[in-house]
Amino acid sequence: VYIQLASFKHKANALKLKKQLSKEGFTNTILTEKNNGFKIIVGPYKSTTEAELTANKITKKTDLKPLLIASNN
Repeated sequence: VYIQLASFKHKANALKLKKQLSKEGFTNTILTEKNNGFKIIVGPYKSTTEAELTANKITKKTDLKPLLIASNN
């Protein structure tokens, strides 16, 4: 399970958020590029419960609204 945090048109904005999240202790952030856009994703997590706990922490520390996404594995 992964957590999608944001999607950006410009890579610089995505990198800025990734850096901010690292400072907040979320060091397992991933920057993906698809269809001329950049997504910030956190994970993977072994369970939905673990992902939900992290999503709640992210919500408390930021203005983001995390979205849980299933892994393709």
